[in-house]
Amino acid sequence: MADTSSNLKTARKPRTIGGFLASAMDMEDNLHRSIYQDYLDRSNWPKSLPDDAFEQIRRRLDVLIRDTERHKEILRAFIEKYGDGGKSG
Repeated sequence: MADTSSNLKTARKPRTIGGFLASAMDMEDNLHRSIYQDYLDRSNWPKSLPDDAFEQIRRRLDVLIRDTERHKEILRAFIEKYGDGGKSG
């Protein structure tokens, strides 16, 4: 029986610079939505967590969210320049 797991892994990999950049953008979006936004919701934390501790967590997450937005700006610039398969420069 043929090992199709390596074929599946290869099939899912982006094959162009634009594909790699789009994949990186997706990762940044997922991080932002699925992790940071969930942790900013007070109801996802134990009720016993003091409000001042949650506020410190929120402030630190805000820094990560801003970093993620900067990463997305960088990726957008790369996509604009190289998203056509690297032909523009």
